[in-house]
Amino acid sequence: METVKTIKNVDDKTWAQFKSIAAQNNAKAGQMFELLVDEYQKHAKGWWERVLSRKPVLSKEECDELEASMKKMRKEYGWRI
Repeated sequence: METVKTIKNVDDKTWAQFKSIAAQNNAKAGQMFELLVDEYQKHAKGWWERVLSRKPVLSKEECDELEASMKKMRKEYGWRI
């Protein structure tokens, strides 16, 4: 026996579009939802790989310099009240 799940806050228009997309792909709503989740995970993983594999904006020396100046600035009067 299958269990029925409820998705909250889905309006009728969005649900009709989802069912229409599923029908166009000859799939049931459950199959289409599974495909949607799988594709989203693939896309999100690829996005993070692109973000994390980029060349750093600042060099190590620039980072150290920036950190030192921030520490000095935070010690100034009025930074923390």
